[in-house]
Amino acid sequence: MAIDVQDAALGAIVGLAVGDALGAPVEFLKPGSFPPITGYREGGILNLPAGCWTEDTALALCLAESLIACGGTDPVDQLRRYVRYWREGYQAPTGVCLDIGTTTRRSLEAFLRTGMAEAAPIVGLTPGNGSLVRVASVPIFFAGDPGRTFEEAAAMSRTTHAAPESVDACRYFAGLLSGAILGAPISALTSPMYEPVDGFWDSACLCPPIVAVAEGSFLAKESPAIRAGGGAVQCLEAALWAFAHGDSFPEVVLAAVNLGDDADTVGAVAGQLAGACYGLSGIPAEWQEELYRHHDIVRVAVNLMAAGTRAAFGLGPARPERFVPRRRTRGGRRVARGRPGSGGDTHLETFLRFVAALPREGPGDERLTTQLYGLLTDLPERPRAADMGSGSGAAALAIARAGARVTAVDRAPGLLQRLNERAAVERLANRVRTLQISMDAVPEDEGPFDLIWSEGAVYNIGFDAGLRAWRDLLAPGGYVVVSDLSWLVDDPPPEVQTFWRAAYPGMRTIAANAAACGAAGYCWIGSIRLPDAAWDAFYDAQRERCREWRTGGPTPDEAAVIAEVEDEMRIHATYRATYGYVFYLMQWPG
Repeated sequence: MAIDVQDAALGAIVGLAVGDALGAPVEFLKPGSFPPITGYREGGILNLPAGCWTEDTALALCLAESLIACGGTDPVDQLRRYVRYWREGYQAPTGVCLDIGTTTRRSLEAFLRTGMAEAAPIVGLTPGNGSLVRVASVPIFFAGDPGRTFEEAAAMSRTTHAAPESVDACRYFAGLLSGAILGAPISALTSPMYEPVDGFWDSACLCPPIVAVAEGSFLAKESPAIRAGGGAVQCLEAALWAFAHGDSFPEVVLAAVNLGDDADTVGAVAGQLAGACYGLSGIPAEWQEELYRHHDIVRVAVNLMAAGTRAAFGLGPARPERFVPRRRTRGGRRVARGRPGSGGDTHLETFLRFVAALPREGPGDERLTTQLYGLLTDLPERPRAADMGSGSGAAALAIARAGARVTAVDRAPGLLQRLNERAAVERLANRVRTLQISMDAVPEDEGPFDLIWSEGAVYNIGFDAGLRAWRDLLAPGGYVVVSDLSWLVDDPPPEVQTFWRAAYPGMRTIAANAAACGAAGYCWIGSIRLPDAAWDAFYDAQRERCREWRTGGPTPDEAAVIAEVEDEMRIHATYRATYGYVFYLMQWPG
């Protein structure tokens, strides 16, 4: 199950696109007539490259962008964007309209004739699945109000698919997604007539075909009785069948797309629910990397979460309503960076020697750093950035490669020297400068910065102190992206709580840090957890370093560092599900 709302929401949107892309090559093929799908494949009726998705994802992105731009549901705006996809290729992966369903096309034709959203449903009475594939954006945007999700999903469906089966499929599926995003267990989601709001279906009845699915028809059937047809009822049943018969994101979506027939749509519907349950972190990295316009999809999902939060607080859209232009993808405690508490003052020099041979001073993922930087699409072309507590520069170099001009701030001269050497080797010396000073003492005339970045270092001065110190250094509208060690559960076991309370007394939950961002005056965007693989890679390098020191006969100080490192690794191996590094994204309104 996903650990936090952000992971779940990102998983739902990316999962939609992944399921769509996996199913596209076998769309309209009969089950068993093709080699089983195990990953992306080129071809299919649309002759798409491997990893390319179809109009299902394109129209889902149109809906998401409408919710973002309008700060809520606007049926006319939604239809205008669908028309732009149809006529201009807006949000299409290849820049041109790939295909469009008959019911959707007829609804758009009616809208163009009248200019009214109410006209579209007159012709949208075929119970197709075209609206079901778009649902994920609705429960993400209205995550703070699950009861509203049902009717907003219905209104979304009626723009193109007004048949009762289509509308109620969207209502029920929106409830499932809302529950999954908020952490409901799989056993609850597959129980009869699941409702995230108690008693809702008592007063908002579903049509009989959807009731049959909701009561568990997908549990009582097996393939070939499960059919991945183009109707809303069959599509919902097939997607839930795949979801109930898989124990991971890959198992669910592969079961769905290997049903053939309307494989891309069923895969996309199953991918939404599996993505919400298992989170973005549960989607294989290679499937994310090879997905067409992956960064754009993640950006839309992050912006959608932020827009929903703004709407919940009555703030309205972040920008005036506008169509997105077409574009191509493109101090404090002196403790070693990235490992709060490890070593302490008396061991700093020894610990710095220990980490000198490591690729980085703390857990991190340069790929994730680059992805997060890519989400900040309204930065200037060559933004001025500060990397606070840069260490030897893994993050500073990553955002410099992406185009930023970086001031790397750290108190440790040896680490800054290493950073300068690495920048010279990579021919980035013209984009990276170093500043030896505490991250809470940077002179105001060093700014203003369009972006302040800090990975695993803010604990040196405290999360709240960092946010306060950096406000005066930011340009209006500037961003802060900071990662901090955070509790992933509200009540961690006593041993891990005692260990980290001694090492990092200021460690808090994600919710507490998110609230602190708002209290400091920032506009909260979202949070993303550092993947477990980054911890594994970091600790693998540390184990090798411990072996090297033991082979040479460690000094007492070296032996103490080894013992501390190994104790931390033991704690992490036992309690890794209870804490981790979390990236917090926010914007300074100025």
